[in-house]
Amino acid sequence: MSIGDSLKRICRPFLPKYLVFKLVFKVRYIKELPLLLLYRQKLKSRLTENEFRLLKSIEIITFPTKLREFVLMSSGGPTIEKIFLLIGKQPNAFNFHLETDNLLYIDWQDLTHNRIKSSEYFQDLFKYFHKECLIDNMVKINLNTNDISKKNVAKCFASTFGYALDIDPTTYSGEIVVKSDENAKHDGEVITEPIRQADIDPSKVYSIAINNIDSNGFATDFRLPYIGKCLNFCYVKKRPKSDRFSNTNSSAIKVNSSEIFSESEFNSIDNFCRMLKLDFGELDCLRDNNTGKLYIVDVAKTPSGPPNGISNQYKYDAILEMSVAFVKNFLNTLHS
Repeated sequence: MSIGDSLKRICRPFLPKYLVFKLVFKVRYIKELPLLLLYRQKLKSRLTENEFRLLKSIEIITFPTKLREFVLMSSGGPTIEKIFLLIGKQPNAFNFHLETDNLLYIDWQDLTHNRIKSSEYFQDLFKYFHKECLIDNMVKINLNTNDISKKNVAKCFASTFGYALDIDPTTYSGEIVVKSDENAKHDGEVITEPIRQADIDPSKVYSIAINNIDSNGFATDFRLPYIGKCLNFCYVKKRPKSDRFSNTNSSAIKVNSSEIFSESEFNSIDNFCRMLKLDFGELDCLRDNNTGKLYIVDVAKTPSGPPNGISNQYKYDAILEMSVAFVKNFLNTLHS
């Protein structure tokens, strides 16, 4: 039993739940603090003096959701919270009265279809109060990433890669993957026969069944972080074929992305993200063993991670690389 679990067990009968949580967090934070300071030093060594100075002056705001304050590098939950922890910044919720030159805005709607179109909302808000629209002078992340449905992902994919993921399930000959159009459902299933037009479910997508099964019977997925551009690493995740659509990995490792993707594929991925208007997120990619073709099957604009099944060393190194990319690819645009 961990120290945190022991504290919970001892303190729960005597303290309110929120105080137990804070106490456990403080203990875990102190235990992890040397590691955090080590990685902050590594981060500083990879930034220029100007980048580090800019990092100190930047104010980060999120809208409409405020991110958590109690985060560890070893925590679960959104990747970006660990990036903010490592760069030493606590983002604030949007405040209409913010007045500073160094603002970085992140649209944080954990939804397949955004319920608020931020760009339109802010233009109308500032116009109503007869003020200059503050957002015009900000660095904006995912401001217009309004639709990450699988149907839109497949549309953007076909336009940028030149071949299709989705198929007509009434005529297609071969295995068909059926899954929800909504993000993060993990409800895929494989059917082997075409279906009638009347049986098509508009809430589902119908895609080719990509053969990504290795010689040991494991499904292999590639998870590629995108922070202003494709990063130089990705995760290789493996699951048994029977659990290929789940989110529980048997193993996950961090590898150089150039070992997985070709230069032309990187170019197509960049075009895909621009078409989707994605600035920050992660892409789920599969390679078909039969054809060698790469497919982007899903996009997360509020990704959690690093993924389960990965070692702590890979996890902390990935957070460091993502933090460096965040500073270099976003903060540097403030004065460009």
